[in-house]
Amino acid sequence: MGQLSEFLNRGEVILISCCNLGSFGSRYSVAALTTEGISWLNLDDAINASTDIGVTGIVATEKSCFVAIQGKNPRILSLGPDLRANGRFECKQAQDIHSLAERDGALYIVSTARNQVVSIGCEGSALFGEEKIAFTGAITKEDAIHLNSICFIDGGAMLVSMFGIKWRADARLGAIFDVSNGTKVHGNLGDPHSLTCLPNGVVGFCESLRSSFCLLEPGGGALRKARLSGYTRGCTFTGRHFVIGSSCYRSRSRSSASFKKMPACRDPHGNPWQRSSLYFLNPDLSTALHLDFTSYAREIYDVIFLGTRFTPSQLFRDAAARRIDAMHDEIRGTSEYLGLARYKRTSE
Repeated sequence: MGQLSEFLNRGEVILISCCNLGSFGSRYSVAALTTEGISWLNLDDAINASTDIGVTGIVATEKSCFVAIQGKNPRILSLGPDLRANGRFECKQAQDIHSLAERDGALYIVSTARNQVVSIGCEGSALFGEEKIAFTGAITKEDAIHLNSICFIDGGAMLVSMFGIKWRADARLGAIFDVSNGTKVHGNLGDPHSLTCLPNGVVGFCESLRSSFCLLEPGGGALRKARLSGYTRGCTFTGRHFVIGSSCYRSRSRSSASFKKMPACRDPHGNPWQRSSLYFLNPDLSTALHLDFTSYAREIYDVIFLGTRFTPSQLFRDAAARRIDAMHDEIRGTSEYLGLARYKRTSE
């Protein structure tokens, strides 16, 4: 990956969170992209491979980075300047955590399972206090609107993205809302994700189901799109390029366990819905670099540019090989579990 030196300066870091990895695979949930290539952060002291299944939202302050753990025990990890875990917050109100945002001494957590945004105190690397409800999109204890992303624009207004109503397939089209005044900023979107506040009041986001990255001018103005491939999710800006993640298509719904039909594809080079990727886009939204990410993880959730203010102290550099090993461990663990279950049934 020598070409990365053309897109990143020495010492600059981009983090990529990977989700829905299953047990064993959750050990490698956050990738670090540098001029040297792709590596995994060493989070072994903070990840529980038996209950965690990945990482979703990431947000960074000047000296701390916070990541959301996906699994049976939802929590937020605090990472120091060396990107090692130095604290955690166990969530009780927030469930199925998606995106994170920080503003004015508070960390905001998107609780997708409860259709809410909650906040907790945030000072330095410390997270504290009770979870307070900052926004409720639907009054139900189940994911009804798939509230999934949050950002704060100039002036302090909170924007959120959501799509669909679980029990109504015809209502899947999503929208971006301004929570401060209850207005729809932009609608008729195909699975919007990854709201990102950019310079000059521009909001970037992914229209995942339409394989697009979008730039929305202030006040819900003009919308510019770059058509990419796969299920786009996760975006950041390095000051020179936009970096966009895209994931393989998930054929089975996490919420309903039902199977979903893969979108049609006529690409002679293979179905892009079966690949994950990272795209570097120029300011005019033309593609400057396309990296195949499939050998590292099938699903990307968040992408964040940290610049040079964080320096990873411990990295697993053989990233692709470690993913293969984790997949083999998963297969062996499943086989052993099924064998034990079969033995118990026949011996009873």
